[in-house]
Amino acid sequence: MRARRTLLQRFFGLLYTRLAWGYDVVAWLASAGQWYRWVEASLPFVEVGPVLEVGCGRGRLLRPLAERGHQVTGVDYSGEMARYAAQESGQPIVQGDGRALPFGDGQFATLVTTFPAPYVLEGETQREFARVVRPGGLWLWVDAPALAPTASTALARLLARAAQGRASDDEVTHYLSRDRSDGLWSVSVERVSVGPTTVAVRVARRTVDDGR
Repeated sequence: MRARRTLLQRFFGLLYTRLAWGYDVVAWLASAGQWYRWVEASLPFVEVGPVLEVGCGRGRLLRPLAERGHQVTGVDYSGEMARYAAQESGQPIVQGDGRALPFGDGQFATLVTTFPAPYVLEGETQREFARVVRPGGLWLWVDAPALAPTASTALARLLARAAQGRASDDEVTHYLSRDRSDGLWSVSVERVSVGPTTVAVRVARRTVDDGR
């Protein structure tokens, strides 16, 4: 099991660097074509004001955000992904670490992460996200695709098995609780139907009074 996990980690490391050109194909195959439909489940929740996507990948969410009139900025740790995102989205892209964002305090109304790496569970990351989001603003975390209750096809079941293994809604609420984020986020979870699946949109509201 450990060897398999190590191989997967190495593969994903390559997928975000030297194999970044093949990211869309792998995402499509892994999700039976649902990947970017899952990502776009965040769109109805985005509020008026500047938007930051952390871990923007190839920037496929940035274009629909801009088309809806939002001022958008993307950040990705991978230089390869940042270059693809700049070319494909036409929006401002910054190469950077989500734990040390190169932006001012309260600069964004909404911060979006879709299928993020485990670093978002760290208190350090949650506090950094809270720093760049204005009081009352949002962090939208899209994750945990699952089979919709009404779906019964073999393809849907295969898709659900491939997509599972992410943190549960209860786990995410715990990881964004006061003991990890210093009470900076108030969290609710919405499940959004996407074809034969559902996806979780964790809506974390930046608290107005953080006691500082």
